[in-house]
Amino acid sequence: MSPGADHVVMGSEPVQEVSIFVKGLQGKVRAAAEATAREAKAARTLQELDASLRGPAASRLAVEALAAGGDVSIYVRPGPSRGNLVVHINGQGPEEGRTAAFGKAGLNDDLQEVVGVTVDHAAKGANRAPPTRLGVTGAADLSKELVE
Repeated sequence: MSPGADHVVMGSEPVQEVSIFVKGLQGKVRAAAEATAREAKAARTLQELDASLRGPAASRLAVEALAAGGDVSIYVRPGPSRGNLVVHINGQGPEEGRTAAFGKAGLNDDLQEVVGVTVDHAAKGANRAPPTRLGVTGAADLSKELVE
């Protein structure tokens, strides 16, 4: 038996319960995260869970986060017992004093292909003030070949 073979997971593995925690998201981004969460909670196998976290609702979540000038991360970890999984959907921005740049591709509300790039910076606050976030976002609608 090869190392790690006892940790092999099959897509057909049944899922008993999916616990989901959404943190750091607001407005349309939170609504998109909750739609993704509903799909994930309906999964009955690991393959279905994976598909739901990569499917249309998750793509919509990524596009909404990009439009809001942020990003999201989705982490899946084992729960307290076999068949139980915990999913964390978290909002992300750069750490104080750092710059983050990222790009996303997906579909907008009209199901047109969109590519976007965002640069986000969190400037250090003076005298213990919270950081000031500065962001620039550009998007190209590939179906119309227009740049916003």
